[in-house]
Amino acid sequence: MPHGYLLHRPVTATCTCCRTTYMATFTATSDHVLCGTCRRHLGKPERLQADHLAMWQALLEQHQEKYERRVETALAQAGAYREERDRVLSENEDLRAVIRSEYTQALPEHVRAALITDEVVEAREVRDRALRSRDRAYRALVAVDQIHHGDQSRLGQCTCGKVQRECRERAAILEVEEALYRWERKQIENLKSGRWHSLPDDHQEVLSSSNRRGRA
Repeated sequence: MPHGYLLHRPVTATCTCCRTTYMATFTATSDHVLCGTCRRHLGKPERLQADHLAMWQALLEQHQEKYERRVETALAQAGAYREERDRVLSENEDLRAVIRSEYTQALPEHVRAALITDEVVEAREVRDRALRSRDRAYRALVAVDQIHHGDQSRLGQCTCGKVQRECRERAAILEVEEALYRWERKQIENLKSGRWHSLPDDHQEVLSSSNRRGRA
């Protein structure tokens, strides 16, 4: 049966045998739509099952490694955010001390006002950087949580199929779950109110909303 893919240019095709997607360049509509793995067992049905199992296992391992890297990156970003937040809080306290100090009070009014304004602006910039760092970390964790969260129909199970205590991704999310879900609820509120938000593009609330003002 002829396929409907464009000819003489790279396209993403779906293998008619294993149903995985792959890049291909077709020269005729009669070309087999088969990935490299399935071409090896074309005409050899006894190899089909073994080839498919090996390929799907490799794909599963690739996806697992991908999400493990995403979790590690998100946790590192969350840790950096906490460090930045603590530093900002410390700097803000130092700023309050400067503002209250006798030295500041002894300066001429216009000099004191300029000093305080510059310090406040700098503190706000530091705070904003910390918040952006937090949003990037939480955004990555929310994306992972869409695949790895508690299965409501099976107590103690992760939706990826593993027991929760054996799922590295789920264990990582549990460490910051309360703060993460609080942040997610706030972003959903922003989304529904038409404000900027930091939810992932494939978040179900984003996909069902007409508001695309992402990346607060």
